[in-house]
Amino acid sequence: MPREKKLPPGMWKRGDAYYARFRSQGRLIRKKLATDYRTACDLLTEMKARAARAEFGQVDNNFSLNEIEQQWFNHCDLTLRPSTARRYRQNMANVKSGMPVKTAAQVTVKAVNAFRQNRIDERVSPRTVNMDVGALSTMLTWAVGANLIGSNPIEDLKPLPNDEPRKQRRALDVHEVEAIFEHSPDYLKPVWRMFMTTGIRSDELVQMRFKDIEFERQSVTVRSGNAKNHTERDIPLDDSMLATLDELRQNAP
Repeated sequence: MPREKKLPPGMWKRGDAYYARFRSQGRLIRKKLATDYRTACDLLTEMKARAARAEFGQVDNNFSLNEIEQQWFNHCDLTLRPSTARRYRQNMANVKSGMPVKTAAQVTVKAVNAFRQNRIDERVSPRTVNMDVGALSTMLTWAVGANLIGSNPIEDLKPLPNDEPRKQRRALDVHEVEAIFEHSPDYLKPVWRMFMTTGIRSDELVQMRFKDIEFERQSVTVRSGNAKNHTERDIPLDDSMLATLDELRQNAP
């Protein structure tokens, strides 16, 4: 029976695959390497060398963009509103489909300008293109702070000129409100009434639960984890809205 290979420090085997497991700057680094022993050794050596350079502030940009994206999305899910995290995911999907790069080192001003020109040629608005590139730059800046890469190569890139007027917000008039309720299905009418009588945000309403409603105090509590500014607040409810919510509660499965 052949003897098991003695694994180098920082490597362990599980099944047919080899994994890296070592600490750098107090952080435990764990990552699947390869099923081939020699390849796994080479990858482990490279990872350790990179970690050592990071300890001395010598991080380069030869880091997988997919791995940066994955870690950044995890960070976004924990710190940002769900709608913002979803928008960043869509922005990055646009970037990856139009700018096929594998590492942060391949993200250059030339590559980004080519991406922007292609998007403009596809009749995508400059504002949307700027949002896509802005998400990429935000992610790279975060990766610098997380010691994944050494620099953001597009940090100083100016956004495309954008002459599109921003959408002007206005309140609905009485006739528009009446038309919405007239043509809306019954199950959506409580949603419109809640928006119009409380000013609650869409993400806050989606996350609202019956336990958040204080029927005696005639108010609903927006929990800090669902609020835009992460600050809990109470919103008063009028008699009609409260009666609607009470009916929904009684008829809920």
